[in-house]
Amino acid sequence: GHVIARPAATRIAHAFRAGAEGMTMLLYGTRKPNDVCYYPRSNKLFWRGVGVIGRVEALDYWDGEGEPGSP
Repeated sequence: GHVIARPAATRIAHAFRAGAEGMTMLLYGTRKPNDVCYYPRSNKLFWRGVGVIGRVEALDYWDGEGEPGSP
């Protein structure tokens, strides 16, 4: 067999694909409520603590807040 380690915060993406004979995997790790997972292919983030998956987009600081200085 093989062992593959992907420690947290190394920013190393990973994917596994089975060959013609299939694949069996044993996975383990921690599931902390403040974990955040980034999916680079789909540009999504998963905030485990609140159970939300969302797509990231760049916004201006005042986006949706009206004009700066207005009530």
